Amino acid sequence: MYRQSPLTYLVILTALALVIFRNIRPQTMNVSRLWTVPVVLLVLAGVSFWATALETPPSMLWLPILAVIIGFAIGIPFGILRGRHSKMRAGEKAGTIVVEPSPITLILFFVAFAARYLVRFFVPSAGPIAIAPADGFIAFAIASVIASRYILYTRFKTLA
Repeated sequence: MYRQSPLTYLVILTALALVIFRNIRPQTMNVSRLWTVPVVLLVLAGVSFWATALETPPSMLWLPILAVIIGFAIGIPFGILRGRHSKMRAGEKAGTIVVEPSPITLILFFVAFAARYLVRFFVPSAGPIAIAPADGFIAFAIASVIASRYILYTRFKTLA
């Protein structure tokens, strides 16, 4: 049975707050710090995946690992598309860009985290087979952020 610790809920709420805060208004990003948010999201998701791994029987550990790999593999092309189609302009200060908010990002993260924890709440004995797709969706969302940041960086290089 999957039981969440208070630390896990704190990690999830922190990640959601960070994503909401960063996506409700235009973002002025310093290009040298473009990777801060993706690294924080990776760490927060890693803690969540680690908590899942502790509760997953060793014989079933391959399932969430496979789901995360598939999530990353599918998320990268989506992030590339999102990065190419995001409205972006040079910022007022040198080395900055302004990126318009993207409701797609908010929707992805809400669906990913909600799916994961609703399954755990309503079907506590579901086990790794039900939880793995949610882990994969979280990996998808994070990979899309990383890929879109990379594309924004390459677009900035053409502006400069």
